[in-house]
Amino acid sequence: MPKLKRTPPPSQSTSTTQVQRASSIPNFATPPNESEFVNIQQRSKRTCSELSPAGPPSPTSELDDFKEEIRSMLNKWNKNQESALQNFMSKITQELTELRAQNEELQNIRTDIEESARLINANYEDIRTRMGRLESERSEQRKHIDQLEKQIQDLHANHRSAVIELRNIAPKDKENEGDLADIVLGVCGSLAVQHHMGSYRLIPHPPEIKVAWIM
Repeated sequence: MPKLKRTPPPSQSTSTTQVQRASSIPNFATPPNESEFVNIQQRSKRTCSELSPAGPPSPTSELDDFKEEIRSMLNKWNKNQESALQNFMSKITQELTELRAQNEELQNIRTDIEESARLINANYEDIRTRMGRLESERSEQRKHIDQLEKQIQDLHANHRSAVIELRNIAPKDKENEGDLADIVLGVCGSLAVQHHMGSYRLIPHPPEIKVAWIM
């Protein structure tokens, strides 16, 4: 049977040597000296909810938070839509009011135009009736004037049958009615015809004719 030898316990010097050899290897478990990292800024980290003291949130709490967030978004969207709708309805109402006022004004103008057209039509018919009546009266008056002219011509013709005209009497300087009366008296004396001084007159003649007519 072989003999077994137990390893002797490590001495003090051996332990010190191992510690000295191990000191050359960085020990990450030991905290660093604070004086060596004074200028290094530490970054704040977000605490993990799972590692928080309160523990991870329950699914029901997350669902309630999600519902609350959705409800808040919907309420905000609803308020914005209601505000936009109110502004739109206010604008539409104002435009409708203006259009209604313009429509009423146009209706009044149309009524005035129709009334004016009716009055103009009535005046036109009245004027047309008067013009027809005036044309008829003018035609009747023209016929009456023609009848009067014909009667005057007949009277002249009947009167001239008993009238003697003395034409182509030689003009005389500074001639007057007395000179013409002497001519008439001489003619009546030669013809042995009785005469009256008021039964003769001077007939007017055109200016280019320089002789007198006595009737």
